[in-house]
Amino acid sequence: MEPMTAIIAEAIRSLGRTHPRITYEIEIGDTGSLVARLRARQLDVVTTRYHIAAADGDLNAAWLFRVPLVVVADRRNPLLRRRGLTLAALMDEPWALSPPETYLGGLVAAVFQRAGLPLPQATAVTISIAMRLGLIAGGRFLSVLPRTMLHQPANSAWLRALGLALPESAGAIAALTLRGRWTPGPVRLFLDALREVAPRMPGVDPM
Repeated sequence: MEPMTAIIAEAIRSLGRTHPRITYEIEIGDTGSLVARLRARQLDVVTTRYHIAAADGDLNAAWLFRVPLVVVADRRNPLLRRRGLTLAALMDEPWALSPPETYLGGLVAAVFQRAGLPLPQATAVTISIAMRLGLIAGGRFLSVLPRTMLHQPANSAWLRALGLALPESAGAIAALTLRGRWTPGPVRLFLDALREVAPRMPGVDPM
């Protein structure tokens, strides 16, 4: 998934110091489509938010860290100066959200449901996080994204989290592989690199 690009980049940099000839083909997409391609043996590893208790007996999961969801805004958004914010107070703000039928979109819908609220009427709905960040930058749009997005180099200067907690949103991030499929040496090295760099990533919580 797009929020995992920072850890993928760090793992590639780390592994490149000892194995510079390994090459990578990186695909970004929604969890559902990526896992489908993994099961079709078109991908070797999928790094994404996943359910620890998922009854997917055909998948191996290397758990890396937890990361909560946060409501994000441009650093100049006046909402950042308000105290005691709640999701209910933000329902009429301009939102840019994931499609509710996607994995991340379903998680966001669950956040509002736990607060006793419907999903807000989004001004823009798109699977593209880059598109949502483009809407947020310099304006009043809000979105819900993993906290790690705040620490990515392209975002850290301008993207901020609003001061409200989203209970039960700290999902677990896993590197998924297909159970029973032979794992080539470069893939094993990459998984080892992911496990090595995961605890050092900013904005994450340990498993």
